[in-house]
Amino acid sequence: MKTVGSIVAALLLCVPLWSCVDDQNESLMPEDTWDGGKSVFRSDIMENLKEYAPDFIRFPGGCIVHGVNEATMYRWKKTIGPQEERPGQWSKWAPYYRTDGIGYHEFYELCEYLGADAMYVVPTGMVCTGWVPQVSPWNFRQPEVDVESYIQDALDAIEYAIGGTDTEWGALRAANGHPEPFPLKYVEIGNEDFGPVYWERYSMFYKALHDRYPDLVYIANSIIGAENEDKRKDIASFPDPSQVKVFDEHLYYDVEWACRNHYRFDGYRRGVADLFIGELGISGRYPENALATCAVRMSMERNGDLNPLLAERPLMRHWDFSGYRKSGPMLQNGTASSVKTAWFHLSKMFRDNKIDRYIKSGVKDFSGQQQVFATMGYDSAAGEYVLKLLNISDKTMILDTEVSGFPGKVDADVCLLDLSLMKDNTPADPGCVAPVRSSCRLDLAGHIEVAPLSLAIYRFK
Repeated sequence: MKTVGSIVAALLLCVPLWSCVDDQNESLMPEDTWDGGKSVFRSDIMENLKEYAPDFIRFPGGCIVHGVNEATMYRWKKTIGPQEERPGQWSKWAPYYRTDGIGYHEFYELCEYLGADAMYVVPTGMVCTGWVPQVSPWNFRQPEVDVESYIQDALDAIEYAIGGTDTEWGALRAANGHPEPFPLKYVEIGNEDFGPVYWERYSMFYKALHDRYPDLVYIANSIIGAENEDKRKDIASFPDPSQVKVFDEHLYYDVEWACRNHYRFDGYRRGVADLFIGELGISGRYPENALATCAVRMSMERNGDLNPLLAERPLMRHWDFSGYRKSGPMLQNGTASSVKTAWFHLSKMFRDNKIDRYIKSGVKDFSGQQQVFATMGYDSAAGEYVLKLLNISDKTMILDTEVSGFPGKVDADVCLLDLSLMKDNTPADPGCVAPVRSSCRLDLAGHIEVAPLSLAIYRFK
C-alpha cells in the first residue's frame, strides 16, 4: 500500500506448520545509507542536513531525556553496541516507539559527518512536570532517586565521548570503532527541569562535571510555561548563580507574542548568563507562524553580546505522523523522500547571512501591532553589509529608508523567500517553496518595497 511520498511497510513472516523459528533481530533500517553504507543515516536525509550545515546538534532532546518516570528516562548505555541488543523504549510522543537505532554513539558520528559540535543533554533524575503533582509554585513532587548515580552516569557519558582510550568508557568507544574523541562541546544538565529541587541538583551536577571536565560548556534549564515569561529571574535562585554560564529558555508562544517580543532580548541584563533558546515553537496560522520565528531570530542576532545559541526544533518529522504540532520541522521525511520545508529555508537564510557587527536599525511609526521588522549588520569575512527585512502581514509594505553613510542607491544581491501563496513543500511538490536570488538597485535613502508574507535579505558593499 502506498501513500503520497512514502511507503507503508509491513513485515510478514510465513512459517510452515510445525516449524520452529529462532528470530532474534528484524530491522527496517535503510540500506542506502551515508558514508558508503557504513552509517545508519539515510543518504537523502544526510544530503539535506549537510546542505544546512548546523553549528551544533542537541541530543537526545527534549522530553526523551527525562521521560515520564525513571523507567522511561534516556539511558545512553542501553543505546550503544549491537543494534539487536538495544531494548528500545516507549516514547511519550506516541505513536513513536524508540528503537534507539540512532543511539549515543551514532549521535556523535552524525555530528562528525556534519562538522557540527555536539550538545548532550543529561538526565538529572527529574521527570516531566506534567506527570508529577505540584506541591507549590515552581515545586513538583519528584521521585526519590540516587542523584549520585545520575551524576556518575553523566561522567561516564562524557568519558565515552572524549575520554582517553586508557579509560573504561573511552576504551569502549575505541572498541566500537572510534579511538579519537568525539566533538562534544556542550553539556546541558536536564531538560525543562526547574524549581528548588532542580536548582540544588544543578549545582551538584555542575560541580562534579566541571571539576572533571572544565573546558566543556554547561547549560542550565529555565522554568517552562507560557505564563512564565520572565525566566531569567530564577538564575538568582540557584545556590551559586555564577555556575549558570548559559541559560536555556524554551519559548512556546503565538505569532502575536513573537511580534510583541521582537525587542525582548534588548532588555536582558548583561553579565549574567549567555542566551540559549533550546526550543522555539510559534503557533498559529501558516505561514505567519514560520515567519514569526524570524522576528525572534532578529532579536537574537541584534544582541550578539549575549552569545546567543538557537537549537532548531523540530529538526525533522515523519510525514505520515505529523498530526497537530505548534510549528513545522525543517525536514519532512517519509520512507521514500526527505523534503525541505519553509522552516528549513528560513533557517538557512539566517545561517548563510550571519553578521558579526550589528548596525542600529529598526522600523518606526508602525501603527498597531508591528508586523514589519528590520535588522542590519556587517559580515566582516565577506566584507559586506547585510540588511534583513521581514513582513509578517499579508500586505505589501513600503518603507521610507534612511541609512547613515550611504548616499542613495547601491548595487545589492537579494535572497527572497515569498510565502504569500501560503503553500509549503510536500512529497508531492517538494519544490513549491524556495528562495529566489536576484540583483537589484537598493535605495537606502528613499523607499524599499517589502513583499507580503516574506523574508528578504540584501547584501551590498
